[in-house]
Amino acid sequence: MNVLGQLGSAIQSSLFIQSELKKAHALIQKHDLPVEQVENDFHKQIIVLEQYAGTRVFQRGLAKYKVINAMLMIISVIILLAAGIVAAVEYLQPERHLLQVLANAMFDHWVPSITLLSVVFVGVIVLAIVRNVYAKQLHTHVLDRAWRAIFNHEDREQL
Repeated sequence: MNVLGQLGSAIQSSLFIQSELKKAHALIQKHDLPVEQVENDFHKQIIVLEQYAGTRVFQRGLAKYKVINAMLMIISVIILLAAGIVAAVEYLQPERHLLQVLANAMFDHWVPSITLLSVVFVGVIVLAIVRNVYAKQLHTHVLDRAWRAIFNHEDREQL
């Protein structure tokens, strides 16, 4: 996906979240619910409404999303740190020729190094795809189930 596509997707997601937050605030005001209105945090607002309704659908989906996000972040930080260390050593002590040593080691041990790099590369791609899938589920299927649970609870309260 290109940069403009990602920007458009981010804007669309932001607008969706804002409209859902307004929907939550309207529900709270319409039914005069005894829950706090959270101004700029949609996830926290849904969690507060879910706690009121006695469900945890959205919270479980959000927890899965956060675990995948954390794993992706950890792998990315490790890769960034390794590259930063190699770059710093190469810059501070160019006489060591660290990049040349690493390239020679990689070509001397071709199969293990390509296998390791491939596993890391595929892992990052798979985690990014899984993260996007969980993000979409979080704002579609999981959110719909949470809204149904909240509305069902509110309907029972009114009877």
